[in-house]
This record gives sequence, C-alpha cells and structure tokens, in this order.
Amino acid sequence: MLMPTTWNQVLRAHHLFATLEPAQFDRIAREVRPLHAATGDCLVQSGDRADAFFVVAEGSVKLSLFAVNGDEKVLDIISPGQSFAEALLFMQAPVYPITATAIIDSTALRVPGASFCAMLAENRAACFKMLAHLSARLHVQVREIEALTLENARQRLIRFLVARTATTDDGRLVARTGEPRNVIASHLSMQPETFSRLIKNLTDEGIIRPEGRDFAIVDFVKVQQA
Repeated sequence: MLMPTTWNQVLRAHHLFATLEPAQFDRIAREVRPLHAATGDCLVQSGDRADAFFVVAEGSVKLSLFAVNGDEKVLDIISPGQSFAEALLFMQAPVYPITATAIIDSTALRVPGASFCAMLAENRAACFKMLAHLSARLHVQVREIEALTLENARQRLIRFLVARTATTDDGRLVARTGEPRNVIASHLSMQPETFSRLIKNLTDEGIIRPEGRDFAIVDFVKVQQA
C-alpha cells in the first residue's frame, strides 16, 4: 500500500499537477484522499455524484458501461499514473456515467473537483495543460471509433498489442497486457471466444507467444504486416 509521501510523488508526476506552484500543489494535495479497492470492487459507480476525478496510483482500473441486460462494455483501461473523470469537471455533470472497477488490487487518488477548478482559475499554465490533456484524450477516442468502424477484429487486436509492446531487459519484445482476456476482449469490442481464436491464430502463425497475461512478439515484422 502506498504511503502519503508516495501519493504526492504520483500526483506531482502527473502532467495536470506538474506546472503548479509549490503552495498550489500543497493546497490540493492536502485534500486528496486515497481510495483502495480489492480486485472486482468499484471505485465509483454509474449514478454516483460526480464531484471529483481520480489518478490511479497503483493497480489497474477499467471504465465500463452496462446494458440493461447486464452486458458490460469496457471503454478504457486506466494504468498507474493515468487519470479518469476529469472531463466531467467542465461539463457540470451531476453523476458519473461510467463504473470504475479495480481489475487487480488498486489505489486511486481522489482529487476534489471544486478545489481543482479553483486552482485552475489561478494558474494559466495548468489550464493549458488541462486543455492539451483533454484534446489528447479526445484524439484517442476518435481513433478508437475509427478502428471500430474501419478495422476488423484481428486488426484491432494487433493494434492493441503493438501499442502495449516494449523491449525487456534481455532485448525481447513483449506486449504487456496484464488484464484478464475477457476485459481486453470487451475493450476491443469482440466476444471472448473471438479473442481466444485470434490469439491462437497469431500463435500458430508464429507471430506471438502467450506468456501468462502478456504476449511475446516473436516476429514484429509479421505483426506489422498482419
């Protein structure tokens, strides 16, 4: 579990807080509260009063919508250092439209909306950081809509794996996913059975190799061409 000093480090590293003067940061930090959630527990539920946004300090959090019949659509997966619900501060939204659930044991830092907006009124640089952040998020969402419209399931999966790929200390390429496969499938708008079939196909083709919840990239050239 993270200690308060580490919470401040997580906040200070987030770009929305990076331009704050020390006194401004300290004022906000004093009002931040950690929320701890075990695997499967909700940090916020759709319909809860929207009076804060959150920075994930550790773990992994999924943002979901639920249909009347209970079907879940995973809209986004939030990793440590990333935030969610900040756009609602400017929409005067009375409630959260999504449910945020811990994929694994997680801690999120709750930032009061009113205090943060008051600080923005004092700090022009922070306002521009917020605009840039929201614009980048919008760009990502437009790209995801394009993918759903123009790409097939295989192409969406490959794009997801490439985006998660990094070089390990021993020089291998590994797509770090970490989330359960049903969560990834929902995020990519496909059935779990389709996800499993595509993973098997890519494995049989010598393109990837499953390693727990991660995937080693065996042939990156083929990944780009697939």
